[in-house]
Amino acid sequence: MKNTRRFYSGLAIAAAVTGMFLAMAVPAGATATMKDTNVEALIDKAFAGTITANEKSILINNYPEIAAVIPDIPGASSGDMRQEIDSTAREAGPVRGTNCYVYSGWNTFKSLLGFTIYRFDHKATVCSDGAKITSHSSPAFELSQLDPTVANWTVTDKYVEGVGSTQSKSRIQVRVTQCILQYGCYSNTYPTGTIIANKNNTATITTEI
Repeated sequence: MKNTRRFYSGLAIAAAVTGMFLAMAVPAGATATMKDTNVEALIDKAFAGTITANEKSILINNYPEIAAVIPDIPGASSGDMRQEIDSTAREAGPVRGTNCYVYSGWNTFKSLLGFTIYRFDHKATVCSDGAKITSHSSPAFELSQLDPTVANWTVTDKYVEGVGSTQSKSRIQVRVTQCILQYGCYSNTYPTGTIIANKNNTATITTEI
């Protein structure tokens, strides 16, 4: 788990997040209408992945509007992982005897209440002639199903290696920032997609958050 980084951006935070509270139905319970240092401490722990079960219950029962948008990091890292080989995207390679495949994977990031904060997809096209990897495209990604608290994201790592050998690898990592009304912005989730392709047109795909 990466270190939590929290910062404030004034009116930009309010503009990015206010719409969420107007649009979403909030379950019955207490509402954090003013900045509460106790709640802030729990939010910090949630983003750091160190919040306890009892502390989760406090947020869920007393501050459901907060629990709806802050991450359940242990749940995200241990479950809801998916990977797939997109066989429908198979296409003939540029050289006779070469086959190309698009390999893709995805994962979703959930809140304490089980709502989707975002979905992360990644993919790369890999070609092989059966003896070696002839090409491996730069990995691409998409963030979708975004909660309004997702303020921005940026690529922190992206590479391809192993072309010309029997196995190639691509990796892409993105830093995602969420802004919570009254409590600031947090950057500590790093969705990462890795594709390890083999010369026989098989691949191992991992998608971590």
